[in-house]
Amino acid sequence: TSVDVEGENLNGFYFHSDDGPNAVLDGFTIKGVGPGANYYGIRCFYAAPVIRNCIIEENENQGVSIYSGEPVIEHCIIRNNDKGGIHI
Repeated sequence: TSVDVEGENLNGFYFHSDDGPNAVLDGFTIKGVGPGANYYGIRCFYAAPVIRNCIIEENENQGVSIYSGEPVIEHCIIRNNDKGGIHI
């Protein structure tokens, strides 16, 4: 399954404080997030989801942003994001 944001200033996926290990993202390709300062392929804000078997690529900011969260990232490919792979 693919999520292509097509250059828009939106997060591909946004996990927030109520999202814990029961929030699972598995098997997605996330790409095309636009250049807005607070938009990422996956954003974890005080969250602890499980992210596995995903490809996070070709986003104009970081592929994944973690702010005071504890996500588990397993078997993912994070590549070709303009400003880096993971921002913690």
